[in-house]
Amino acid sequence: MRQERIPDVLVAEYRRRFTTLYDRADLYIPFIEHSLVSLAKGGTLGFICSDRWMKNKYGGPLRAMVSNGYHLKAYVDMVDTDAFHSEVVAYPAITIISRKNSGKTRVAHKPEINKDKLTSLSNRFRAKKLPVSENQIKEVTGIVTGADPWILEPSEQLTIMRRLERTFPVLEDVGCKVGIGVATGSDKAFIGPYGELDVELDRKLPLVRTCDIHGGKVEWRGDGVINPFAKDGGLVDLEDYPKLKTYLEDRREIIAHRHVAKRSPARWYRTIDRIYPDLAAQEKLLIP
Repeated sequence: MRQERIPDVLVAEYRRRFTTLYDRADLYIPFIEHSLVSLAKGGTLGFICSDRWMKNKYGGPLRAMVSNGYHLKAYVDMVDTDAFHSEVVAYPAITIISRKNSGKTRVAHKPEINKDKLTSLSNRFRAKKLPVSENQIKEVTGIVTGADPWILEPSEQLTIMRRLERTFPVLEDVGCKVGIGVATGSDKAFIGPYGELDVELDRKLPLVRTCDIHGGKVEWRGDGVINPFAKDGGLVDLEDYPKLKTYLEDRREIIAHRHVAKRSPARWYRTIDRIYPDLAAQEKLLIP
């Protein structure tokens, strides 16, 4: 659950109780912290959830916590596996962490979703020693290092990643800005086919989404996003944009129900993130 959906008073209380709730961390971060603290010495914790905290900014304090007195025992990368009953956009992983000194981590990637093969994989994960012939599970060291991102790819990729980290600067240190796209709080209301968004021309922008990127090229499917912001950063006056006003009023029940709107009722029609139209014309690297 994104922080934007949590009432401010609860976010403040969570931050008071849980030191790892940092930046725009998802609510699963304090759940993991609380579970780790609850472990007895030698106890083991298993989570099936997103793997984003292992690499991104908001996961830094939780990674540091794991580095201090815990052991990443096992990790199963479930990205691109058909593990759900319906299609989802997620980065799932099975993560096993023990309350003991660190050691080797057993890692597997994209297992076949088959009962017999998963049973065999589970048994091999728990074996005291991996057989010489094992080719699906790898034992890796040096994954957990303070707050640094965890590189859990196969060992040869890890070697390359560590060399890149030593050789090159971080993107933001050389003037690049890294973003994750626009958070609207209600894509259903703010995003739709560009030609069907019945608002003034300067109140909508073409939008590139993950599904538009194929084989390294943008194949735009025609989506657009509503832009309620003026150039100075404030919201436009709806009285100056009758089409936009009608469009938003028709969807007011959905838009005003968002937490960001309840927090500031007079600004009920803003998107969570400000939209910068000039970005559309700037060169950029899009990573789906």
